[in-house]
Amino acid sequence: PAPGSTYVTFRSFTTSGDTELDAILARIINTRTGRDADALRRGYDYVASLNYTFGPESYAGNWQSWSKELAKEMYYNGQGNCYCYASLMTWIGRALGYDIYPKKGEVMLTSGWGAHCWCELNQGGMTYILDCERQKFIPSRNFFMVTYDTAPVHYRW
Repeated sequence: PAPGSTYVTFRSFTTSGDTELDAILARIINTRTGRDADALRRGYDYVASLNYTFGPESYAGNWQSWSKELAKEMYYNGQGNCYCYASLMTWIGRALGYDIYPKKGEVMLTSGWGAHCWCELNQGGMTYILDCERQKFIPSRNFFMVTYDTAPVHYRW
């Protein structure tokens, strides 16, 4: 046998229950992210590369009630607001097997607190932020897998 560990972490595909969205996620995984250890980062970089556009500043109800349509909208249009960024990133992450979901709240902007949506990922007893939309606006800072204590901006909910 080859030297080194042969242990491979396997994360199962988590479906959204939406046939159209699941086909989109399979396409993204097959063409952009793959399933290796860096797949989540590649998914994040892909979503952060999409364009920002203004949209509603909040969506009512459980995140699963609005995130599926927003994820599809972001994919097809290549643009959206923070809720669209968080929705597409959530479903890519879930398809890769991560415990990730969009989080609604506020972020500190230069003009004060503003409505915002980002992703939270739970792993190893820790909660991490993935904020593709802030990454788009502040590319010199890291918003991938940071904690609330180490994030480059302040969040509240």
